[in-house]
Amino acid sequence: MPGPWEIRTGSVGPFTLGAAIPAAHLDGAEAAYFARYIADGQPFEGFTFDGVDVAIRGGPFAAWDRRQGPGDPPVDALREEAVRRARGGAKVSWLLVRGEAHRTAQGPGVGSSLAELEAAWGDAGLRALPPTYGDDLCSAQPPALPGVSFVFASCDAAGAGAPVLRVDVWSD
Repeated sequence: MPGPWEIRTGSVGPFTLGAAIPAAHLDGAEAAYFARYIADGQPFEGFTFDGVDVAIRGGPFAAWDRRQGPGDPPVDALREEAVRRARGGAKVSWLLVRGEAHRTAQGPGVGSSLAELEAAWGDAGLRALPPTYGDDLCSAQPPALPGVSFVFASCDAAGAGAPVLRVDVWSD
């Protein structure tokens, strides 16, 4: 079930924060599994579906990291267990949209400019942030779209017309 999908508060298309990944997306999901560290060395894992990273809570990489400590995640060794946990109902914890086809109802998404965000919502809520996924030092969080961040390389780049690199959907 490929997109394009709508980006909304709490969801992107068929993926909803706090819910299980729909079973229809888990056939062949072994190939879609990823595991890596983000931010200040936090384990991050999930599945990539049509340009959307669907992070899960309680996956095998997080458990491996607690046992082993920091190190390159053994992605291939964790795939089967990750899919088993996803089929068992592991909950979606974060959605990172990197595909340009996925958009909000107002139009902006990956590839949009700060000016397009401001045209859609007025206040774009631009602010600096520490790096999370790499090359992401600024985000716009329109108050009208809570829990959705439009990520830029930097706030200077956003002001100069650089495009949104990623759209994050999260909850507090």
